[in-house]
Amino acid sequence: MIGEPPKKPPLAITGYLALIPLVVGIGMLCSSLYDITTTRRLELGSLTATGMIVGEVRNETARGYMYCPIVRFKPAIGLTVQFKDSSCAGVPHERPDGAHVVVRYRADAPAESAAVAQGQSGYWISAFTGGAGLLSILLAIGVMRRLRRARLVFEVKQAASKASERDPKAPTTLTRNMRGGK
Repeated sequence: MIGEPPKKPPLAITGYLALIPLVVGIGMLCSSLYDITTTRRLELGSLTATGMIVGEVRNETARGYMYCPIVRFKPAIGLTVQFKDSSCAGVPHERPDGAHVVVRYRADAPAESAAVAQGQSGYWISAFTGGAGLLSILLAIGVMRRLRRARLVFEVKQAASKASERDPKAPTTLTRNMRGGK
């Protein structure tokens, strides 16, 4: 029958499973914000120089090889610096040895802070990651709200069913507010 209450409440495990996208979304959002702020900080407090790709190093990872460019540049003050850039890829880079790139670095630590300038692509990737994280958070919150509402409806139906067993004249329908009405 349509008006009969369900025999079991919604599973509590569903609420715990909704925590997974919530935690992942928070992690993605925090990672995105960290990337954007560190990139912006490096842009604002850094110097630029023209560097040259002098080679490539192949690093072995669990999923295969990563190819990272080796860049050499001369800071405004100091000796020539050579570093392995973090823009590694699963295939050898398209830029040939001898290609010129823009390098950003901090004046107080050029060797430790040097990075090839990525332009606006770093912001877009971080913004996409943050957006996906936010979407994941909203999805998890929606699932948890629906689960909470389903549990509440279950409890109200159970209470109405018990009340109708004791007093057959008691109303057994949900109020308009419980059905989502105003």
